[in-house]
Amino acid sequence: MQSSVIQVPPCVTNWFQSLKLNLPTAHLKHDFHNGWAFGHLLRKIHGSEKFETRTLENNTSFKCSQHNWDRILQLHRKNNLPFILNQEIIDRIIAKDEQTILKLFISIYENATGQQVPSIVYPTIPRNTERLKSPPTTLPKVYQTIDVSRLISQNNENISLKIDYPLNMPLFTRSSFENTRKLIDHLSSVCKKSITTFPEITDFIEMLDPRADFCYPFPQLLLRLPQEFCVKVCQQLVNNLDINLISECILEDYLLFYDFAVIMLQSVIALNQVSSSARKLFDIITDYLCDIIKHIREINADSIYIIYQNVIMSRLIKEIPLINYSLTHFFKLCLTCTNTLTPQSFNKLLSCSITNLKNTCPLYSENRLRFEVLVAFTIFASQENKYHEEIARSCVKYCLHAVLLPDSDKFVAIDLFIRCFSLFPKLILECEFPFLRLIGFIVNDQKLASSQIIDENEEPIKPLFIESNGFEFEFYFNNLVHLNYEQLLFLVLSFKKIETFDQIKSDNIMQVSKGIDQKLIELGDELPATHYFIGLLSFIQRYYQNMTQLSGLFCEALGSQLPSQETQKQQIDLCEAQLQNNPDIELLLKTVCQYLLNNPTQFNAIFSILHGRQFEDDILAQFAIQSGFQEDKYFNVSLDSGVGNIISGFIYQKISKTLYANSNISKIAPLFLFYFVINTEISPEMLQLLVRILVITKDLAIFAYQKLSEELFTTVLADDDKFSNAACDALLCILLFIPQTSFADDIRSNIQTLIEYCYSFAARGQFEGINRSLVQNKCMIFLQHIAKEQEFQAILISMIEKMDYEDFGNDQLGKFINEVAGEL
Repeated sequence: MQSSVIQVPPCVTNWFQSLKLNLPTAHLKHDFHNGWAFGHLLRKIHGSEKFETRTLENNTSFKCSQHNWDRILQLHRKNNLPFILNQEIIDRIIAKDEQTILKLFISIYENATGQQVPSIVYPTIPRNTERLKSPPTTLPKVYQTIDVSRLISQNNENISLKIDYPLNMPLFTRSSFENTRKLIDHLSSVCKKSITTFPEITDFIEMLDPRADFCYPFPQLLLRLPQEFCVKVCQQLVNNLDINLISECILEDYLLFYDFAVIMLQSVIALNQVSSSARKLFDIITDYLCDIIKHIREINADSIYIIYQNVIMSRLIKEIPLINYSLTHFFKLCLTCTNTLTPQSFNKLLSCSITNLKNTCPLYSENRLRFEVLVAFTIFASQENKYHEEIARSCVKYCLHAVLLPDSDKFVAIDLFIRCFSLFPKLILECEFPFLRLIGFIVNDQKLASSQIIDENEEPIKPLFIESNGFEFEFYFNNLVHLNYEQLLFLVLSFKKIETFDQIKSDNIMQVSKGIDQKLIELGDELPATHYFIGLLSFIQRYYQNMTQLSGLFCEALGSQLPSQETQKQQIDLCEAQLQNNPDIELLLKTVCQYLLNNPTQFNAIFSILHGRQFEDDILAQFAIQSGFQEDKYFNVSLDSGVGNIISGFIYQKISKTLYANSNISKIAPLFLFYFVINTEISPEMLQLLVRILVITKDLAIFAYQKLSEELFTTVLADDDKFSNAACDALLCILLFIPQTSFADDIRSNIQTLIEYCYSFAARGQFEGINRSLVQNKCMIFLQHIAKEQEFQAILISMIEKMDYEDFGNDQLGKFINEVAGEL
């Protein structure tokens, strides 16, 4: 803990080091100012029971310092610690009075050790007695010639009312010195004005140290301001700057552009380290620097070349860390100077950027950095509309050997390809071969391809053959399962972007894109749920229009407006033929139905993601409410979604928002229902899924009733309880959704047949080896469910009257008949 003005006694320093507090030494002086180091020191001396430091914070804000010292003062008074500490001392310490800090430090030492420190004569800062020498600093060299004695006085509004040249300064350098002082004077007054705009932080002007802060802007000040005011002060500063004065100073000395840019950019970089909202200031500062360049061009166009070559490219790019200052902003600054970008200047820009990044990112390979620079350049080009086809081809050249890069870098190369294609779509056909070659190295498992031994009983994988530029590619897509969901999502989106280009289409790229979607659908259970969802959404997005048309045809064929059942059957046969003419859609329906049968708990997940619902929403419950369908009232089978067991909500929402095709479930679900009913054998899993689809497509319950009613009435009496309950649920769901008045006679006939089968004397011979009471109980459960619904009571009464209240000598059936007849 040493300062340029105050020396800590050696005995105190040795004692402090012997405590071994393990405090970081990089900012130890600041840690004493904000109370962080003092808190840990007192905790070490007095113990954690008396001095708890968990609530102390360590950052640069004034609010943090005030909070820490308030806590220390509270513990000091509570434990009656034997050294003097009051609010006046704390205020001085927060204001960075080093003499007060040293006195408190020595007081703690003396009370802790019982030893006295020899009296110290504290040196004072000379005021206007002699000229001070500028201390070593990393700021531009031009500031080291400034007479800092005039900066000491806090009462002067201006840094220098009269220029006092340094001793023995040559005459030919005085002009540059005057312009430097003029620029610093302006920056100082503007910064002071910006701070005084906010009354809450006016006192922070007194915190500036004139020996180190040569002018009010800017890095030292921003690190001391409360975070909530940093962005506001910086914005106010830019608004108050005089572009005419700054341009005039730079035209007198071009290197002042470097000094001014370093101050502004380093200030924002420093601010970005303490405030997350500072990123937008990069745009503000960069735009202002570009405005200065444009203003100088209007005055003297020839000077722009000197600023670009001798300032920006020769000096500024070496000083500004591009890892902190965005590459796109740097390109904008450079290309504001050059109206035309030649390949030579482009290569020099790339070379300088890569050199800068290599110094700040030593862990990355040069190829990776080159791709990062190129991608940033294409992003800038798409935003600014400053791009040339020749430069685009230069960017693509760097991707030709991308197959030799690590897997993660291959996706960077794909990103660069897509960005170049977006800017110049005609490059798609020219660069189709290297792009497909790169895709092949990502979607094909190269190790498996070279070492796989195919079993005789195993069917070999059929690859997709693509021919481009006389070369044939084989796409097996057997590496998709090894990609993480973000890589797969990025790959699918890249193909989607290419497909949106209206001017030029590549049939080969389209085939590969379709092949990826088809493979993701076919693999189904072999893939993680995230991969299956990505493939499903991409497939639906590709064929959504055709699916809605087919679904509309089915709805028309199943509608009640058709004159006869024979006509309806003809329409359905026509729709089936239409479906067979669309093998891709038929493949989708087949794989989705099979996937749901194998994973019934994922129903809500799949239909929610197709409908663009939030992860937390229960899509089945929403449709049930719209349909007036209260499944909890009588359902035996749970309809839990099970989505939470598949993937996290964040991943689910990211996939849905990225690929959601604005699909309407009510338009495409009939297609699923039709295929599901026609091509799926009845099973408990099939019946559970049938109920869930019917909740969404209730208008097609008539079709399900016509196809399945006889089997369902029979399956209600199945020996397997799970099968019987599922059939009961499905039959009840269908009966609720069909128009009861139109099908009253058929429903009454089926229920009567079911009762006679279970209870009549004539049917007793059919129950040899069968537990008849068990069958009758299942029939009664179904009848009781039916009786709960008001819509079926009239049907039941007419059926009982037709049977002449016959109970076949069964008390349970007789009780049921009396209850139903009594209610009416």
